[in-house]
Amino acid sequence: MTMRMIFTAMAFASGAVLWAQAPFLSISGVDHPLVEDATYSRKHNALLNFSLKPAVVKPEALAFRAEELTIAAWVAPRTGASGYRMIAYKGDRSREPQAVDFKFGMINMAPEFGFMDANGVWDGILRNYDDMNIPPDTRIPLKDFPKLKPDRWNFLAVTFNRGELKLFLNGERIASAKTKTPALNIQDTPLWLGVSQGVGGLRGYNLLGLIHRIDFFQAALSEEAVLARWQEQRSDYTAERLSIPGPEVNFMDEYDPDFKKKLKIVEEYEKAIPACSLPEHSPTMTVVEFGGIPVLARDGIRESGICMMPQYSSGDDAVFNAGRDFAAAGVNYFSDIYYTWPAQNPEGTQMRCANLWPAPGKYDFERLEARLQAAVDANPNVRIIMRIKMDMPEWWLKEHPEELAIDEHGNRSNQVTLSSELWLKDICKVHADFIQHLEKSRFAKHIVGYVPGGGHASEWFWYGREKGFIDYSEGHGQRFRAWLKERYQTDEALRKAWNDPTVSLATAAVPSAALRRASEDGVFRDLAVARPVVDHRMFLNFATTRAQAAIARTIRANTATRKLVGFFYGYSMYVGGLDNMGFQNMDVAIANPDVDFFCSPFSYARRRGGQEGDFISSFTASLRLHGKLYWDEVDLRTHLAVNNMDTHKTESPEETDAVLWRSYGNSLIYGTNLWWFLIIHRAVFHSDRIMNAIQRMAKLDAELLDVSKASAAEIAVMRDEKSFYYSNSNQDSVITHYKSSMDKEFARIGAPYDNYLLSDIDHPRMPDYKVYIFMNTFHTTPALRAAIQRKLARNQATAIWMYAPGYVSDEGNSTDNMRTLTGISFVKYQLDDKPAWEKNASAGVLATFLPDKVTDIKYDPVFAVADSGATILATLAGKPAAAVKMTPWGRAVYLLPPAKTDFLREVCRTAGVHIYSETGDILRANQNFVMLHTDKPGKKTITLPRPAKLRDLQTDEVRPASTSHSFDLDEQKTALFQILAP
Repeated sequence: MTMRMIFTAMAFASGAVLWAQAPFLSISGVDHPLVEDATYSRKHNALLNFSLKPAVVKPEALAFRAEELTIAAWVAPRTGASGYRMIAYKGDRSREPQAVDFKFGMINMAPEFGFMDANGVWDGILRNYDDMNIPPDTRIPLKDFPKLKPDRWNFLAVTFNRGELKLFLNGERIASAKTKTPALNIQDTPLWLGVSQGVGGLRGYNLLGLIHRIDFFQAALSEEAVLARWQEQRSDYTAERLSIPGPEVNFMDEYDPDFKKKLKIVEEYEKAIPACSLPEHSPTMTVVEFGGIPVLARDGIRESGICMMPQYSSGDDAVFNAGRDFAAAGVNYFSDIYYTWPAQNPEGTQMRCANLWPAPGKYDFERLEARLQAAVDANPNVRIIMRIKMDMPEWWLKEHPEELAIDEHGNRSNQVTLSSELWLKDICKVHADFIQHLEKSRFAKHIVGYVPGGGHASEWFWYGREKGFIDYSEGHGQRFRAWLKERYQTDEALRKAWNDPTVSLATAAVPSAALRRASEDGVFRDLAVARPVVDHRMFLNFATTRAQAAIARTIRANTATRKLVGFFYGYSMYVGGLDNMGFQNMDVAIANPDVDFFCSPFSYARRRGGQEGDFISSFTASLRLHGKLYWDEVDLRTHLAVNNMDTHKTESPEETDAVLWRSYGNSLIYGTNLWWFLIIHRAVFHSDRIMNAIQRMAKLDAELLDVSKASAAEIAVMRDEKSFYYSNSNQDSVITHYKSSMDKEFARIGAPYDNYLLSDIDHPRMPDYKVYIFMNTFHTTPALRAAIQRKLARNQATAIWMYAPGYVSDEGNSTDNMRTLTGISFVKYQLDDKPAWEKNASAGVLATFLPDKVTDIKYDPVFAVADSGATILATLAGKPAAAVKMTPWGRAVYLLPPAKTDFLREVCRTAGVHIYSETGDILRANQNFVMLHTDKPGKKTITLPRPAKLRDLQTDEVRPASTSHSFDLDEQKTALFQILAP
C-alpha cells in the first residue's frame, strides 16, 4: 500500500512523547490512488518530476485549515539546476484575481514557503532579489541561506501557526518568521506536486527531482515533533548520491550539450568554409528607409540583421561551436557581452570574457581579442555588435564608495548610481579607449555596432532599487538639486510648484520614502502634494537618458567610421516599480540622433506556444516613425534547456519550432531584426531541427530584403509613459491592467495594429487610423488634448478610452478633465466590495460583445458615465461603466474595465477596419505578409482585403488566389505567409 496514515508516538531524548498527530494526507511511493497524472521512478519508489506536467492531488483528499498547517517531505532535487523549484503548490494564477493558497519549494536550492493574502499580496519566507526575506524585517543573503543537497534525499518541513512560520531542513530549524497574515487564504484551488504556476497560469518551476514522501497536517506541529519526525524517518533514506533522470531522456536524439556531434548543416559548411569576403576597411553602418521601414545598411548595401548571441558565461570553445552552427545556417551577425570587471554567473563561476579593466589605465585587450577571434574563427564573415558593460570594477568601487546608491533603509547598492557623473566620465573614457583599440585592430572590418550595457543586466535598471526607494546618497541629492535649478530657475518657482513656502533650490531633497509610497487620490497622485515625487521620478529618467546620450556621443567620436549604436530601453509598459527607475523617457531617447536602434527581450510572461511573443519594448511604430531599428532578443529557453524550470521554457520540439517561427514572423511583419540568444545554455539551439529552421529563416530574410514590410494597420494603440508619473506604482493592482497585459487582447482582434508613444500623436508623418486605442491616457495637458482631438477629427475616427482618460492634469485631478478630453461627462463615486457587472440588453449589438463578467479590480478612484448624449452599454454596481457617444471629432467609446478581444473586434469592425481572422488566434499582418499563431486547434481562415495568393514561407507551397484562405492547424502552431499578387 503506497498511502499510509501514520500514528506514531516516539520517545526522543528524555523519553517523552513528542508527537502523535496524523497527517490528513500522506503520499509516498508510486501509483498513489489520490494522485493523478503523476510520473514515477520505480527505481527510487518515488514520484519523479522533470516536466511541466504536475501530479494533481484529487480534490476529495484536501482538508486544509487556514489557521494551521504543517508540510513535511522527503525530496531529492537533481543537480545542475538553479531557479525556482516546486515541491507542493496550491493555487490558480490563471484566475483574475490570481490565487496562491501556498507554495512550498526552493530557490537556488534554498527552501522557501510563501502565499498570497486575500488582497493578492505575497507574504512568507521568500526570495527577494539576492536575499531571503524573513518577516517581519530580516534579510539573509541568498548565498548564505541553508541549501538542500542535490542528488540526495533531504527532509524539508514548514509549519504555519496563525501567521508564525518555521522552516526546517535536515534536522535543523533554519528560519522563523512572523508574517502579517494570521490565516492562509484557502480556496477551491488544486493541489499540485512538483510544479507550480507563473503569472497568467503558465506551468513551470518544476522540481526536477524526486518526492518519496510528503505529509500534510491540519495542525502546526511543534518544533520538537518535526525534528522527531526527521529522526525517526532518516534511516529509511540512503545518504548516497542518487542518479536522477531529467527531460533529456525525451530528446536523446537531439540532446548534445557538449557539441560532440556536428549538425548536418555544419558538416556541409565545413566542406567548403567560405573565405572572408568583407572589405579590409572598417564598415560604414547606416539606417536607411525602404518601403517606409528603417533598415540597416553596411557600406550602403541593405542586408539582413538576423543575429546570434552565444551563452555569455561559456568559454571560447562554446562561442566557436555555437557560432559555427549559426554560420552554417547563414546567420552572419553576432553579438556578445564583454565585462570590464570579474563578473560571475549565477552559479558563481567566472565569466569567460571578463575583468577587461583590471586596474586604472590597464586593459586586457589580449583576452578581448581571443574572444573575438573565436567568433571570427567560427564565421570568417561575421559582423559583430559589441555589448561592453558599463558596470565598474571592484577596485573602482572601493575608491569611490560615495558613488553607490543608498536606499531608504541605508543599504548601499553593489554598483554605481546611474546619476553619478564620475562614473559616467570614467566609463566613457573606458569605452573610448576600447573603441580606439578595436577600430585599429584586425577586427575592425568585422565590428558593425555597439550596445553599451548600462545598469543591471545591461537594461538600465537602477542598482539598489530592489530593497527600497533610491537614491538617498549625498551625490544623488546634489545632482537632483542641480536638475531642479535648471527646471525651475528660482526659489519662488520651486515653492509654487511644490506648494511649500520653505523649500529652496539649495535645500530641496529627494522626497521621503513615505511620500513616495503615499497616494492622495486612490492610485493617482495629487500634484498639490506630490510634485516633489513627480519631479524626482522625472530626474531618474533624465539621468538615465543623459547617460545614454553621453556614451552614444563617446562612441560616435571614437569610431573610425559610422557604427550602429543602440540601447536596451522602452520597458515602461512591461515592468512594475516605475517610480524607482528611469524607463519613462523613450520620447527623449528615440529623438537622439546618435542612437540607431533599441532592443529588448520578448515578453517573459507571454512567450510560450499559443501566446503572443510580444516585444517588451513595444513602441515599434514610433521607432519606425523616427527612423530607428529594433532588435528583438529571442533569449529562448528551448526544450533542450533541460536544467531550466522557467514558466517560459518550451516543452517540446514542436513548441520550440512554433515559437521560433512566430518570432521570425513578428520581425518580418513589424520590419524589425532579431537575435537568437543562447542565454541559458551553450547548446540550447544545437539541434538539426532547430538550426534547419533558422537556416530557412536566414535564407528567407536575405531573399525578402526587397519586399516592403510597410504597415497595413488601421488600428493605432497609443501608449503613454508620462501618465505613469502621476500614479502610485505601489498600488499597481489597478494600473497594471492597462499596460502590456492588454496585448493579449489586441493580438487576438484579428486585425493588425501599430504601437505608438502617445507623444507621437501630432507627428507629421504619423498616418491616420480608423481606430485609436488609448490604453492609459491618464494625464494630459491642454496642448495634448488639442493634438488628440485634431488627429481624431481628420477622419472622424473612433477613440477607445479606458478607466480614467485625462483625469489627472497639472491644474488638478477632475472628471471635468475627462469630459474635455473624451467628449463624455463623468462622475466619481465609491465602489461596493462586490460590484455587479451587467450588460445593457437594450443598447444594441455592440453591448452584446462585452464580456459577461469582468476582472475584479479594486478601482480607486472609480468613474461612471453621466452623459445624456451617451448610449450606456453596461453598468458596474448599477453605474454606467461602458458607453458610446458621437463627439465633434468622432466616435468615443469608453470602458471602465480593460477592453476584451470580442468587444474590440466589433468596435473595429463597425469602424470599417478589415478583419483578417475571427477565431481569436494571434494575427499579425502587413502589406505583404500575414501570420497566424494558434492557441487552440481547428479550422482557420485568413480573409484578405483583396484577392491574393499565399506563399507558405515554411514549405514554399503557394495557395491559389482568393480573398479567403482556410486550413486546419493544431494548437501552438505558426502559419506564416507571403501575400502574392493574383
